[in-house]
Amino acid sequence: MALTQHVFDRNGDVFLLFCTVEGSEKVDIQSGSEEVTEREDRAAESEDGIEFHKPASDQTTKTKSAQSDSLEYTISMRVSSKHMALASEVFRAMLQPNTFKEGTELATSATAEISLPDDDPDAFLILLNIIHGQTRDIPRKVELLLLSKIAVLVDKYRLHKAVIFFSDTWVDAITSELQVCHDIDHLYHWIHVSYVFSREDEFNTATSYAIARSTASFGGVGMPLLPIPACILEDIKTYRLRDISAIYQILHSSIEGLQGPENRCQRRDSGLRADCDAMTLGSILRGCKALGLYQSPDPTYPQQTREFVMNQMNALEYRGLCDQANRPSVQESDYRGPTHGLRENNDEKLDAIRAKFGGLFLKDSRQARMKNSI
Repeated sequence: MALTQHVFDRNGDVFLLFCTVEGSEKVDIQSGSEEVTEREDRAAESEDGIEFHKPASDQTTKTKSAQSDSLEYTISMRVSSKHMALASEVFRAMLQPNTFKEGTELATSATAEISLPDDDPDAFLILLNIIHGQTRDIPRKVELLLLSKIAVLVDKYRLHKAVIFFSDTWVDAITSELQVCHDIDHLYHWIHVSYVFSREDEFNTATSYAIARSTASFGGVGMPLLPIPACILEDIKTYRLRDISAIYQILHSSIEGLQGPENRCQRRDSGLRADCDAMTLGSILRGCKALGLYQSPDPTYPQQTREFVMNQMNALEYRGLCDQANRPSVQESDYRGPTHGLRENNDEKLDAIRAKFGGLFLKDSRQARMKNSI
């Protein structure tokens, strides 16, 4: 296959190589190529003054060599090492002589090749236009999935300062889409994009929607492969489970109360009190079955979302004997509202839970990530 070439600097001394993987999908951006990931990790750490990893063993080197045999490089991008080093501390460390082979090659041969088999070339193309000042070629609007790929590279190579103007422009152009986003995969991308580009409002909104609309599998198998910090995913799961459990607790308390020795109905005709409570209990149980409200044997309620549980609880009907209109046995003084105030009390409890709804805060999530990395 012919090599497609992009030139960002005619006098550029670094060639970035991108590839496709024969016989399989491209290596995912979460796990990455072992060789390149280790090199980039070391470059990032060296910039922070952290001691380098130990050199790879002979067996590891052989494994990496075998992996590279299946890669076919199809795209080359000629760039300036000075521009790359100025924009990215990762590339700055990578291109230092006597540290990495790319830097040594650049120092001795005046040019260097850097293979980036895990990186998306379309996203990288946009970033290189920014880095090299090719503003006419920079799109003013980027759709969400491509923006998420760009965010992966920005975070990976620490390009946040270089792209801040354009990233804000891109997010502003599509932020209205978030307000009507119901696709859980897209919410996952929104969390990633808003976190990388430090967009507080979008991050809070996206995580709020995720807490409401996700199941227990959120962030697991089948989700987009994105490097979202684990602490964010854990917080989303924690708040989701907290809210669902609290809603179900209201339901369970009502059922247990109606099955207890004391009658909720306090009508003067004591012989019908138990009948009124029994009718209320029956209406709740039948309603739960019809609406799909049930206590899962798995305490994580794996298939239910908070949004579903809350909507079904609001739709649940309560009917007692005393609620039946025009019954001669019901005297006005006996009636204290639907199911003798049970529905009203439960609605107040649901409102109290609803008042706690919300998303995560960017500052808190960053602090949690830093704490976990220590």
